[in-house]
Amino acid sequence: RDLNARLQLKLAEIESLHDQLREEAVRDGLTRLFNRRYMEETLEREISRVEREPQSISVVMIDVDLFKAINDKYGHQAGDAVLQTLGTMLLENTRISDIACRYGGDEMLVVMPGATQEVAIARAEEWRAAFSMMEFSFGEARIKTTLSLGIASFPDQAQNPIELLNSADKALYWAKIKRNQVQPYDPSTMGRGQYRSDDIR
Repeated sequence: RDLNARLQLKLAEIESLHDQLREEAVRDGLTRLFNRRYMEETLEREISRVEREPQSISVVMIDVDLFKAINDKYGHQAGDAVLQTLGTMLLENTRISDIACRYGGDEMLVVMPGATQEVAIARAEEWRAAFSMMEFSFGEARIKTTLSLGIASFPDQAQNPIELLNSADKALYWAKIKRNQVQPYDPSTMGRGQYRSDDIR
């Protein structure tokens, strides 16, 4: 009996380690948001599901305004603290069905299954307003910054995952021109140009 109990304990330990490894494989180490690979796989599945159960899927692409200036002035640890705070805010203020991920660098992305563009705009405005009120303490420094957010929806503004992400990126480009903005994708003004949000820092 003693041997069996020890074996059961060891098996539970191994299962717990497997769970931890699975979680780490899909999470970003800094922000604890999902990583880009997991988001892309999930977005593919959600768009496939729409073919069977018609509904909207919206994505919100988020960029920290003047992030490079924060890194340059206060150091990368300060920048990391800002990203961690943003990650926590998104984890605590998204629906269970949403997929919040670190898309790359200081860009985050939230996939919102079942959300129309209007719903996504309202949620993005809440995140923008909340983040703009935050103050980050780093040593003696007090840091404040804002977010730019671009929004696109499937199937109204895209036919596949790549188009959907590209449309959100174009909307983000326009948001970053003024900063601290939520910008929905508008094909009439944004559809032709080769805009990329990375072109604006």
